[in-house]
Amino acid sequence: MGQMDLDSLVKQVHQLAPLPAVALKVLELAQDERSSASDLASVIATDQAMTAKLLRLSNSAYFSAGREIVTVRDAIVVLGVMEIRRLVLTTALMGNFAGAESGTFSVASFWGHGLAVAMIAEVMARHSQLAPPDEAFTAGILHDIGKLVMNQYLHDEFEAAASTATAKGIPLERAEDEVFGFSHPELGKRLAEVWRLPQALCDAIGSHHGVLNESHGLSYVVAQANTMCRDHGLWCGFDDIEPGATLPDTHVDDPLRAAVLQRLGGWDKVLERTGAFLDQAGPSRRRPSAAVNAGPEPSAPPSPPTAQPAPSREAAAPARTSLRTAFGMSADRFPSRFGRR
Repeated sequence: MGQMDLDSLVKQVHQLAPLPAVALKVLELAQDERSSASDLASVIATDQAMTAKLLRLSNSAYFSAGREIVTVRDAIVVLGVMEIRRLVLTTALMGNFAGAESGTFSVASFWGHGLAVAMIAEVMARHSQLAPPDEAFTAGILHDIGKLVMNQYLHDEFEAAASTATAKGIPLERAEDEVFGFSHPELGKRLAEVWRLPQALCDAIGSHHGVLNESHGLSYVVAQANTMCRDHGLWCGFDDIEPGATLPDTHVDDPLRAAVLQRLGGWDKVLERTGAFLDQAGPSRRRPSAAVNAGPEPSAPPSPPTAQPAPSREAAAPARTSLRTAFGMSADRFPSRFGRR
């Protein structure tokens, strides 16, 4: 595949699963200083499903607001415009890109990783003042969207890329380039550009596996948050180590990471908040409504693999939260981590 194929795929995905109009309008209003809470509430109220999900989230353990929130306007007043902006975008994306729970890829694990990266990136941006916190959260949610699109619309080829990464011991994005002619960061960046998101956010999506320094601002924050999650064993879309990845460095001594984790209340708190969010807004069990160049659907998803952590992993990270039990409080919905249902 070449550049024309990338653009063709992005165009088809955008046509099949555009961002909902309410999400685009909310993003626009959040940037308009003249807009009011009433303006924002009026836009959200046009989408009944979005309204219901927003109110469930506002009253969930994710926020613990301390008072019952019964209207969208209440939610905006209590949580703030930027928080509502983040919630609307996140739930809209989860609804549009549910994907298929089959093969090696777990859609719920994908969103669990994305939410954790977003929360960490937001706090990291605020602490370091390297980027606007709300942009860091949005970029964190979106940074791996190309991977989800590959799995949903070119599932067989994505599975082939995962197999290639494992067989050759190379990073998944390099294997994707061999199979597709482009990687998931490149695909995600082009999709964000089609959605007319800010260029800094598009660049952060496209470079989240890069070796960056603080001068890269938002891109650096997102890349660091992504690496931090991977180093804790929280992989994007995989219940165990990502195909082709190397064992993470579990003893990273970094003052910024330490400060971020302290502000978030520790790694277990990150997992707890992520699980609370997924419990209310996590991906549904539906299969994708359309596919681009996809093969036939299997009659039923394969059974989840039995949890068998590799000895080397346990030796390398004895204190790391188990990938299979981190979300035990939602075991009926996420029986294997964020996982397969």
